[in-house]
Amino acid sequence: MQRRDFILSSCLAALAGTVRAAPASQALADARAIGRAALAEGTLPADPDAIATALGLPKPSIGAVLSRHWNTRIEADLVNADTLYIAGWFLSRTEVQLCALIALTEAATA
Repeated sequence: MQRRDFILSSCLAALAGTVRAAPASQALADARAIGRAALAEGTLPADPDAIATALGLPKPSIGAVLSRHWNTRIEADLVNADTLYIAGWFLSRTEVQLCALIALTEAATA
């Protein structure tokens, strides 16, 4: 598995609520850091509902998150050069939105 795929799956698992009980992985820590950096830079709004809407999710939920075909959406972002440079990574907008949603969701529950 490539590191980028591992970060994406960590994001999806966290949004689905399956990672909270498990020890934090480096990929999930990286996803949080990317999300926080994007929010700190003002690249994305600090509003989980706005990000969820941009991702096509009514609200972060296990059914909505797991039913999406994220790889297709990420590929489309890359093909269309819809990328952002955040915390030393070039990522698709979708990946950054997922990371920001992780950061916002965890901040709200902390």
